[in-house]
Amino acid sequence: MKRKRMSRQEMLQKWGINGSVLWGLTMIFLLLDHFGAAFMELGVLGGATEAGIDIYSPYMVPDLVLRLFGSIGFPLAAYLFVDGFRRTENIKEYAWKILAVAVVAEIPFDLAFYRNPVYFWHQNLFFTFLLGIPVLMGLKRYGSNIWMKIVVLLVGCGASFVVRGDHGVEGMVLICALYLLWDRRLLQMVFCAVILLQNPFGTLSILAFLPIWLYDGTNYEKLQNVFYIFYPVHIFLLYLLRIIIYKT
Repeated sequence: MKRKRMSRQEMLQKWGINGSVLWGLTMIFLLLDHFGAAFMELGVLGGATEAGIDIYSPYMVPDLVLRLFGSIGFPLAAYLFVDGFRRTENIKEYAWKILAVAVVAEIPFDLAFYRNPVYFWHQNLFFTFLLGIPVLMGLKRYGSNIWMKIVVLLVGCGASFVVRGDHGVEGMVLICALYLLWDRRLLQMVFCAVILLQNPFGTLSILAFLPIWLYDGTNYEKLQNVFYIFYPVHIFLLYLLRIIIYKT
């Protein structure tokens, strides 16, 4: 007898996770990624740049594992950002929160990843999200006008290239794909997987869509503000840990 395929709704009833779990997973995976980049690579492996990393060190494998699994954090964060945009009734307040985190996190971000309090060539993830707000507003405004949506996307990608927020153009395209394909889950997963796999470190990032698929849409707000605090704080603590142990 042929077994009946379980619907997504049935999966949610059996294995569904709420927003608190999704926020928690996001923080865990981002911590893994940033621990690898800020502490392992710039501390343990002694590289001020990728070219300066000791590739023959026995710690290269743990670092690679951290970065590969850590890559799951970005699509989770991007998904929750888009979810927040769709939920908010006050887009200005949402934008101000994103801006506040972007500004507060920037110096810790530059210190942790570039050993400099000011580094103009790479900004933190919340600057990418900040640029994403007017882009998503444009996509929402133009509804079914495909040509205007393309223009909005191109402008957003251009702004991402200039601002150089974390994940840059790739991040902007992912945010837009998540938003535009929100109600077409399978297509959303496939299209976003193609985007993520353009990055060599993005091999495992597609695993983010397993918890996303099981997200039941509830309890979104509970850990949202915790994440906003976590983002700059954990980056700064990683910087301090490296300074204390490796003086660099």
